[in-house]
Amino acid sequence: MRILIIIPLIVIAGAIVMYPKLIHAPTISPYASPTEISENQNEFELKYSLERRLGPIFFCDSDFYPIARGNEQERANEEFVKIQGNPEEFSEIRNYVAIEDKLAVYREHKKLKAIILTPEYVGMGASGIRDYRFYLQIKGYAIEGTVDLRGTMKVTKKEQNANMCPL
Repeated sequence: MRILIIIPLIVIAGAIVMYPKLIHAPTISPYASPTEISENQNEFELKYSLERRLGPIFFCDSDFYPIARGNEQERANEEFVKIQGNPEEFSEIRNYVAIEDKLAVYREHKKLKAIILTPEYVGMGASGIRDYRFYLQIKGYAIEGTVDLRGTMKVTKKEQNANMCPL
């Protein structure tokens, strides 16, 4: 279910400029904003959250660069069982692509691998994770920052980048 609401954008010369915004009902949408999230997110939810906010991820596809390595569909068929073996990743990917489409699942998996998350700990073990440092590339930029377990993101560095794959 989508709900249309009007949110004030800015006051210009005493007039409030309004714009419509579609939001998703939290019980239906996998695209919750950070203010709708009441629980900690896993690393794959965080990666999708970063992509939604920063833009489409640029990465050098290992099936094609630096040289093509056979048939991508065959690799997808081979890797599918491994991807299924990670329930957090597989569950999140199926929110974005049809689960029967092994090639689409495999492509999402490759894209998610390109978003580097490094945990920052405040205690012992996985329960001590406070937040993650991230690194990713979007068209024309390399971006670094932090994201906490609830999805609150802070960009600490954004540099222009040629987005070239090494030979």
